[in-house]
Amino acid sequence: MKNLKKMLSVIVVIAMLATTMIPAFAADTAAAPKTDAEIAQGLGVVIGGNGGITEDYLKASTQRYQSAIIFLRLLGLESTAKVFDGKDNFTDAKLLAADMQKYLGYLKANPQYGWIGSGNGKFDPTSATSAQAFYKVLLEGLGYKCTVGDVKGDFDYADTITFAASKGLTKVANVSKFTNADLITAVLEVLPLEKNGTGKTLLKTIVESGAIKEEVAKEFMPSALELPKTVTTAVYSVTATNGQLTVVMSEDVGATPADADFTVTQAINGAAATTVTGTVYGYTYATKTAVINVPVVAEASAEQSVVYSVKYKDTTAVTAPAVVVGASFGIKDVVEPSLKLIKVNLNKDYDSAKDTFTVYKTSDTAATVAQTVKAVTGNSKQVLVIATGTYEADVDYTVKMTRDGKDYTKAFKVAADSAVPQIVKAEAIGNKKIRVTFSEPVQNAAAFKDDGGADSTFSYNFKIGDAVIKGTEDPDVADMPADTASAKQLANKVGSTTDEDIVVSDDLTSVDFVLNNALATGEYTLSMLKNGADTNVKDYAGYEVPLTSAKFTVSLSLTAAAADKLTVNSRSEVAVDFTAAISAPSTSMVFWNTDGVDTNTAKTANAVAKTTDTKYTFSFTTNVIPTGKVYFFVKGIVDAYGNAVPTKKFEVTVGSDAIATTTITVENEQTVKVKFSKDMAATLTSGVETNSGTTGNAARKDHYTIKKADGTAVEITEAKYVAAVKTTTLTLKEKQSGACTISISGVKDVVGQEMQAVSSSAITFTDVTAPTVTSVTVKDDSNKIYVVFSEKMATTGTYSALNAANYKWMNTSDTSFGDLPSGTTIAVSSEDSKAIVITLPTDKKTKAGDTKVKFGYISGSTIKAVSDVAGNVLSIGNEQTSSAIVDGDTTIAGTGEEVKITSGNTLRVKVLGTKLNSVSYSDFEYKTDKVAYAVSSSAKLVDVDGTQYVELTTAADAFTSSTDITQVKVRTIASPTGTKTSVGTAIDGSVESVAASATSFTTSIKSVSILDNNEVIVILEGNIDDAASFASSVLLSQTIGTTTTNLPVTKGTLVGSATKSNVVKLETNGNIDETASVLLKTKPTADIVAKDVNKQYIVTDTTGKTGSKGFMAEKLEVAANTITITFNQVPKLPDSPTVTEPVANKITIADVGEITSLASADATANSVEVVGKTIVITLTAATADDGVTLFTPNANLKNTGSTGVNTDVKVLYVAP
Repeated sequence: MKNLKKMLSVIVVIAMLATTMIPAFAADTAAAPKTDAEIAQGLGVVIGGNGGITEDYLKASTQRYQSAIIFLRLLGLESTAKVFDGKDNFTDAKLLAADMQKYLGYLKANPQYGWIGSGNGKFDPTSATSAQAFYKVLLEGLGYKCTVGDVKGDFDYADTITFAASKGLTKVANVSKFTNADLITAVLEVLPLEKNGTGKTLLKTIVESGAIKEEVAKEFMPSALELPKTVTTAVYSVTATNGQLTVVMSEDVGATPADADFTVTQAINGAAATTVTGTVYGYTYATKTAVINVPVVAEASAEQSVVYSVKYKDTTAVTAPAVVVGASFGIKDVVEPSLKLIKVNLNKDYDSAKDTFTVYKTSDTAATVAQTVKAVTGNSKQVLVIATGTYEADVDYTVKMTRDGKDYTKAFKVAADSAVPQIVKAEAIGNKKIRVTFSEPVQNAAAFKDDGGADSTFSYNFKIGDAVIKGTEDPDVADMPADTASAKQLANKVGSTTDEDIVVSDDLTSVDFVLNNALATGEYTLSMLKNGADTNVKDYAGYEVPLTSAKFTVSLSLTAAAADKLTVNSRSEVAVDFTAAISAPSTSMVFWNTDGVDTNTAKTANAVAKTTDTKYTFSFTTNVIPTGKVYFFVKGIVDAYGNAVPTKKFEVTVGSDAIATTTITVENEQTVKVKFSKDMAATLTSGVETNSGTTGNAARKDHYTIKKADGTAVEITEAKYVAAVKTTTLTLKEKQSGACTISISGVKDVVGQEMQAVSSSAITFTDVTAPTVTSVTVKDDSNKIYVVFSEKMATTGTYSALNAANYKWMNTSDTSFGDLPSGTTIAVSSEDSKAIVITLPTDKKTKAGDTKVKFGYISGSTIKAVSDVAGNVLSIGNEQTSSAIVDGDTTIAGTGEEVKITSGNTLRVKVLGTKLNSVSYSDFEYKTDKVAYAVSSSAKLVDVDGTQYVELTTAADAFTSSTDITQVKVRTIASPTGTKTSVGTAIDGSVESVAASATSFTTSIKSVSILDNNEVIVILEGNIDDAASFASSVLLSQTIGTTTTNLPVTKGTLVGSATKSNVVKLETNGNIDETASVLLKTKPTADIVAKDVNKQYIVTDTTGKTGSKGFMAEKLEVAANTITITFNQVPKLPDSPTVTEPVANKITIADVGEITSLASADATANSVEVVGKTIVITLTAATADDGVTLFTPNANLKNTGSTGVNTDVKVLYVAP
């Protein structure tokens, strides 16, 4: 036993957990990263055996008493335990050395720590420790209690591994044999964890107990001294617009968060917050930003302040800055009403293109006041409504503003004016401009009077000192009185007087004078003059400004004004702020370039507008500003003192413009206005462009589509863009009524950006025009009257056009109008929705000229009438005399005739004259470029936007993209019987239409093949007659590996015909690799000039067709008795090729092809052989016709590589 104690004592000393020992090697800063064993040893947690922490030591099992000492150290109790002198101990403690026994004695004396032994008073100190047992020790070191007997703890011993994992202890949970290496791992695992209830790491508490020095802990395990900061994903910031929130998160949340992750509240005008539904529109992980759509707050009669708050899951809500929701559109108030003008404040910005104003007496809406409206500079929500004459005092008025068909009104009254107008102040703007401000609107502020006599007498309204200031008239300089000399003499204003020389403010309360000569510094007196009642300055009640004066001071200009700031509002507008007032600049004084050189002045502004005395806006709608780095120069400007403003260079990075948007307004039944938010592309003449032919321009009709409710398109006859108001006015061919849609796309702004497309936006036309009668026709001795109106008529209600009681009529022998006969029926014409058919009883017969119809009448209190579908009544009592319609009045030939190919087996012919009610296919015949006149197989009537067509069905594939439409016509048979109008007249017989003018077939590129190293062959879907135009409309390239080479097309030639063909040979000056493929594509639509034989542009194909080398005929030669056909590859003849005897000057070489239109041929003796890449045919005799003789290859012909010949490529004989 003694020896055993000694052995244990040695083991304990070697393996003892000594807290006071500091390793000597820890200061080696150049050492490699420390191992776990080195960290444990450095902290003084583990010393190891005599050789330190060796491999053998690490492999050894950890004993139970060692776990107990670890526990005491983790609680900071080791120093107390190792000096414990209690006598009671575990019965087997003697297995350890005496100093080790103290630890067990301390644990025996303090059972609250849970070390109650293994039973029967024993501790079992030398037994091996398990992972479960050691994790129990570590958990208790962290301040958690294990259940012991009836004393409930934080965990049961059986659940130790699971509970440890919940606290972050997992690394050695699954080891079967717990070693000292595992002990080190577990101890280092527990030190960074939070000690229960302290908010500190376990290592930090040990350091604070003094068991481990802080500098040692910082050296060997600094990260374990502080708990890791808990990263809680929350809302970092919120910005808001009405209907959308931009939420920046504190951390990236990974995938797009769910709607339910956010709680959104809104508070309006300080009221209690309410929860609203938020929908996550998108999430950008790079910026940790979520976009949440929320319900839009509807506009109210007053402005609203909306505050949103957003909370992510259970975190703190973050509030966004308030969003101001403007009041719903309308007039907010009328302020400062005067006899001459009123100031009208709006809830939204004034739009001159949409807003119209009317002023009338409230008691009489017809008593309107003539007026003009001016926008207020710097206040987009205010307008001045200026009476042409004056408003009356003490009268109740209403101002009405109309936008988008809706009226907004506000009452006002102008008080009686008994106040005398006064000069409020005079001030110098620099040393040449004087501004005089009055107490109310005045007239004659810019007046000047010349009595017109030979020795003219002049009158003035202002003077400075002894010198008068002239007004807006430009007198004869020779008649001007001399200025009175004074110490501060002012030169009179003589010469040109433009708007910049004297300007009255829009609200008529101030006037600016620009003097010829600058004033010296000092104080001046501006005085009123009176020289004639008609020109004296006075208000609009007639009270004159008294002969008063005001002083002003011209200050010394110590420094010139400078260009302070340049703001790019868009790629077509910049604003320049100056440090002081300047003289009006010209457009050439602000320009941009990209090289930064101030002598490069080409890109100047094209318009300039004053905002204030120190701010001007410059437009660049012609010299559009590019994106990227741009240099702006402000050069040549002078300030209000005449000082030169220093040239200023601004370097600006210009980004993309905002996309243009539109506001659409229905002006009337035939007019729609589209106002753009930006300057749009246009080729202007005097600021206007109409029906542009340029793609992208705002005045191009193709960019606008208006459709009726049934989907049919409405024809637009004119698109007119006015640059000044950024508005395109669309004029429609016919008046519209009811719901329609408008779509807009492809319109570009002045910088080349396409606008935000409008797709099927709803618009409504209100019909306010009364209908008219277009015609009343009858067929003599029939019982039908055919009435055509200007528009669709009501078919129900009191004013129904189908109500016989709404008409009167008279016929042959009648002397007055009477009711329509009993039994009369009225129906809408099946062929024309704007027409009705009045069918009389069979015993009633009509006669042109005698038959008359009266539309509506008044009898006593009874009013009978017919109206259109919108309720507009046709002029009551309108009388119409019938005109005759006879067989043949309806025709397909005459002014306006038209034929169109609509598919491979249909074509339409336009109906002229009275529309048809029935049609028979046997009444029509058609012809094509390949078929003489033939009878159609069926026919039907088709209405397209009010125009009637007969659609004929032909033989299958009668029309293709190769059809020559100039040869396509329609005719009627001699005596048509089944094609008639509603009144029974037949269509005109034995008439022929014009040739077709349009076809649904277009010509596109079908294929491309390499012919040789500088030529390709192109097959088209249709025929063209101008190969040169085709060559200039396409692009040829070749890609080998990753390198693409453009092959410029230099020439195009028709193949197989001298006049028209669907085969074109293109030549290039590039070098084509015949082993690779080529790509042929068209240029963009706007660059295509090639048309097919039907005068339609070839189809745009910017994707293109790819092709490789093919086997093709290339040339046909005929000389004496020899015919030579050249190919681009070596042909292979069939066995024993035969040549037929000529038939109609055509010879056939079996399985090779045929040669047609020879001038002469004799094949009595013949031979066929291959010579190089040619087939040589020797005949008894053969001659050819230039441009006529043609070789057509046979599909059985192949080259020596067994590739079949391209049968589309036929070669023509061309005389040498």
